[in-house]
Amino acid sequence: MPPEPDNLFLSVYVASAEGVLWEGAAQSVSSANRDGPFDVLPQHARFITMLSDTPLTVRPLSGDTQTFALRRAVMHVRDNTVAVYVGI
Repeated sequence: MPPEPDNLFLSVYVASAEGVLWEGAAQSVSSANRDGPFDVLPQHARFITMLSDTPLTVRPLSGDTQTFALRRAVMHVRDNTVAVYVGI
């Protein structure tokens, strides 16, 4: 059975205390935590992690790849939604 249309992309939200840094639909998100590098793709299991001194790469469905240099952040993945809170 083919995946449902809403399961073909991630809804990504990257925000800091100053406001939204990036928001939109993406095919993947990549970064690293203390255990090493990882990728988040559609249908990813629930996941929460701290990110420290690492890049966050968002690959949008359209447009250029967005890369953020993170000093400290929390990433939460659930139901094809990736929320990254920078400066936590």
